[in-house]
Amino acid sequence: MIYFATMIQRMVSNRDFYREAAIKIPRPRFIVLYNGTKEMPDFWTINLSDNFMGEDEETSLQLTVEEYNINNECITERCSYALMSPARGRRFARYVL
Repeated sequence: MIYFATMIQRMVSNRDFYREAAIKIPRPRFIVLYNGTKEMPDFWTINLSDNFMGEDEETSLQLTVEEYNINNECITERCSYALMSPARGRRFARYVL
Protein backbone atom coordinates (compact mmCIF):
# COMPACT_ATOMS: atom_id res chain seq x y z
CA MET A 1 0.00 0.00 0.00
CA ILE A 2 2.90 2.37 0.73
CA TYR A 3 4.36 1.60 -2.70
CA PHE A 4 1.02 2.39 -4.37
CA ALA A 5 0.68 5.68 -2.47
CA THR A 6 4.21 6.66 -3.50
CA MET A 7 3.44 5.91 -7.15
CA ILE A 8 0.28 8.05 -7.01
CA GLN A 9 2.26 10.93 -5.46
CA ARG A 10 4.68 10.74 -8.40
CA MET A 11 1.86 10.70 -10.97
CA VAL A 12 -0.26 13.53 -9.59
CA SER A 13 0.96 17.05 -8.88
CA ASN A 14 0.43 18.43 -5.37
CA ARG A 15 -2.00 21.12 -6.50
CA ASP A 16 -4.24 18.50 -8.16
CA PHE A 17 -4.94 16.96 -4.75
CA TYR A 18 -6.90 20.10 -3.81
CA ARG A 19 -9.17 20.21 -6.87
CA GLU A 20 -12.90 19.68 -6.55
CA ALA A 21 -12.99 17.20 -9.43
CA ALA A 22 -12.01 13.61 -8.79
CA ILE A 23 -8.60 12.52 -10.05
CA LYS A 24 -8.56 9.33 -12.10
CA ILE A 25 -5.86 6.92 -10.92
CA PRO A 26 -4.85 3.44 -12.12
CA ARG A 27 -6.75 0.51 -10.66
CA PRO A 28 -4.31 -1.21 -8.27
CA ARG A 29 -3.62 -4.93 -8.09
CA PHE A 30 -1.60 -6.13 -5.11
CA ILE A 31 0.43 -9.31 -5.58
CA VAL A 32 2.89 -11.13 -3.33
CA LEU A 33 5.22 -13.80 -4.68
CA TYR A 34 5.84 -16.37 -1.93
CA ASN A 35 9.12 -18.30 -2.00
CA GLY A 36 9.31 -19.45 1.63
CA THR A 37 9.99 -22.94 2.92
CA LYS A 38 6.54 -23.73 4.42
CA GLU A 39 4.18 -25.92 2.41
CA MET A 40 1.64 -23.51 0.91
CA PRO A 41 -1.04 -23.72 -1.80
CA ASP A 42 -0.29 -22.43 -5.30
CA PHE A 43 -2.56 -19.41 -4.81
CA TRP A 44 -4.47 -17.70 -1.98
CA THR A 45 -5.77 -14.27 -1.03
CA ILE A 46 -5.49 -12.28 2.17
CA ASN A 47 -7.34 -9.15 3.29
CA LEU A 48 -5.72 -6.25 5.08
CA SER A 49 -8.79 -5.98 7.31
CA ASP A 50 -8.00 -9.43 8.77
CA ASN A 51 -5.17 -7.72 10.67
CA PHE A 52 -7.09 -4.71 11.98
CA MET A 53 -7.67 -4.42 15.71
CA GLY A 54 -11.29 -4.32 16.94
CA GLU A 55 -13.03 -7.24 15.24
CA ASP A 56 -16.60 -5.93 15.66
CA GLU A 57 -15.90 -2.48 14.27
CA GLU A 58 -16.93 -1.51 10.75
CA THR A 59 -14.09 -1.20 8.24
CA SER A 60 -13.88 1.64 5.71
CA LEU A 61 -10.76 0.34 3.96
CA GLN A 62 -10.40 -3.05 2.32
CA LEU A 63 -7.34 -4.27 0.47
CA THR A 64 -7.13 -7.75 -1.02
CA VAL A 65 -3.71 -9.20 -1.82
CA GLU A 66 -3.20 -12.11 -4.22
CA GLU A 67 -0.38 -14.43 -3.17
CA TYR A 68 1.30 -16.85 -5.55
CA ASN A 69 3.58 -19.65 -4.43
CA ILE A 70 6.51 -19.34 -6.84
CA ASN A 71 8.04 -22.56 -5.53
CA ASN A 72 5.52 -24.29 -7.79
CA GLU A 73 7.32 -25.76 -10.83
CA CYS A 74 4.80 -24.47 -13.40
CA ILE A 75 5.00 -20.89 -12.16
CA THR A 76 8.81 -21.02 -11.93
CA GLU A 77 9.06 -22.20 -15.55
CA ARG A 78 6.77 -19.41 -16.80
CA CYS A 79 8.67 -16.71 -14.89
CA SER A 80 12.20 -18.01 -15.45
CA TYR A 81 12.84 -15.52 -18.28
CA ALA A 82 12.56 -12.66 -15.79
CA LEU A 83 14.81 -14.37 -13.27
CA MET A 84 17.60 -15.26 -15.75
CA SER A 85 18.41 -11.72 -16.91
CA PRO A 86 18.83 -8.82 -14.45
CA ALA A 87 17.60 -6.33 -17.07
CA ARG A 88 14.49 -8.38 -17.77
CA GLY A 89 13.96 -8.91 -14.05
CA ARG A 90 13.94 -5.16 -13.39
CA ARG A 91 11.35 -4.60 -16.14
CA PHE A 92 9.27 -7.50 -14.78
CA ALA A 93 9.47 -6.18 -11.20
CA ARG A 94 8.30 -2.72 -12.26
CA TYR A 95 4.95 -4.18 -13.32
CA VAL A 96 4.57 -6.78 -10.57
CA LEU A 97 5.40 -4.65 -7.53
